[in-house]
Amino acid sequence: MNSSSPWSPSAVDAAQAEVQRQVPAGGVAGHDEQRPVHPEDHRPGRTGCVVPRSADSSTGRSGGRGQSWIGRGQDQKGSAMNLRLLIPALVLTPICLIALWQLPKIWRMKADIQRPAATKKWWPFSEALREGFLRGLPVGILGCTALTASMALTAVSEATHGSTSRVAAEAAWIAFLVFVALMLIDLSVTLINQPKFVVPPATRDEPGAIALWWRSRKHRPQRRSRSA
Repeated sequence: MNSSSPWSPSAVDAAQAEVQRQVPAGGVAGHDEQRPVHPEDHRPGRTGCVVPRSADSSTGRSGGRGQSWIGRGQDQKGSAMNLRLLIPALVLTPICLIALWQLPKIWRMKADIQRPAATKKWWPFSEALREGFLRGLPVGILGCTALTASMALTAVSEATHGSTSRVAAEAAWIAFLVFVALMLIDLSVTLINQPKFVVPPATRDEPGAIALWWRSRKHRPQRRSRSA
C-alpha cells in the first residue's frame, strides 16, 4: 500500500491525532452527542473536524419556525378577541363612572331618572316593572360595573403572559360571578322587593312587581257577560 494514500495506516493515525488535538476531551460545549470519527472525514478536500449532532439541526430549526408561526397565529387570534372585549369595556366604562357618581342621589331617590315624568316617556313596560326597575337601580349599576371590569380583565389576561395573565383571569372570573349574583339580587328586588338592605330606604315599604301585578289583576273590573 502506498504510504501517501489517505487510507494508509499512518494517514489515519495522523488524522485521528489531529482530531483529538482539536476537540477537547469533554466534547463540544452545549452538545451531548457526537458522530463517530471516520477516516473518510479527513480525506483531501474535507474539513478535519467532527460534525456534532446539534439540537439546532435543520429539523430543529424548521420546527422552531413552525412553533413561531403557530405562536404568531395565536397572538393574532388573541388580539382579535381582546378587541371584541376591550371595545365594549371602553364604551361602558364612562357610563359606569357617571352612574357611580350619581349613585348617592339614586340611593336617596333624588336623581332625575327616578322621577315618574322622566321615565314614563320611554319606559315600554308596566308601571309595576318601572317602579321595580327604579328600586333595583343601585344594584344594577354595581352589576354593570362588575361586568365591565370582567371584560377588561379578560382582555388583559389574553394580552399578557405568566403570573399577570393568571391573576387577571382569576379576577375576571370573580368579577363575572359578582355580576351574576348582583343581577339575581336585582331581579329579586324588582319582583318581590327583597332583600331590603339593598333597596333605597324610601322604597323599602313598596310592594314588589308581582304583588302590584296581582293586586291590579284582582281589582280589575270584570266584564259583564252579554245577554243571550
